[in-house]
Amino acid sequence: MRTLVFPKALMCWLKCQDCKLGAWAHKHVLGRGETGELLFLGEAPGRSEELLGLPFVGPAGKLLDDALETVRGKKFFANLLACRPSDKQGGPNRAPELKEVQACWGRVQETIRFASPKGIVLLGRVPAMFWEEMKGQEIFPGPVLKAMHPAALLRRGGKNAVDYNEYVANFRNFAETVL
Repeated sequence: MRTLVFPKALMCWLKCQDCKLGAWAHKHVLGRGETGELLFLGEAPGRSEELLGLPFVGPAGKLLDDALETVRGKKFFANLLACRPSDKQGGPNRAPELKEVQACWGRVQETIRFASPKGIVLLGRVPAMFWEEMKGQEIFPGPVLKAMHPAALLRRGGKNAVDYNEYVANFRNFAETVL
């Protein structure tokens, strides 16, 4: 995979302190992948992602990569938040708060501009809920797919889950429609 060169408008977010999470972050996580076709937008970095500075590199990310093997198109991965949400530094993950998403929303907009997708996949209920709350359709009026987060599928058995093939087919059908 080629090394991404982020524009200055995104690089400034690497030092963001607009909420308490920025001060606690080991690394701010911007994105990974190839731009121009599909943007997969998750909730927030987990522990593995924060340590490596890349989204979707933990077990759920591996499952997502496997699920997308047969899906055509360039894929870019990012999250609503650039920092791992926790109630204390190094603490367990928790769901993002509205004020944290609001603080990161400018970065999400820059990420969408940078990734220039033809379609966006919202991974999980939290991104779907905040997409509506923040009126995401106003910055990206194109097609959006709301899908299960791969961590939820992992808890249900991963590739052995009853609905794994349907999960993959939803991504494949979306890509075929959008690209």
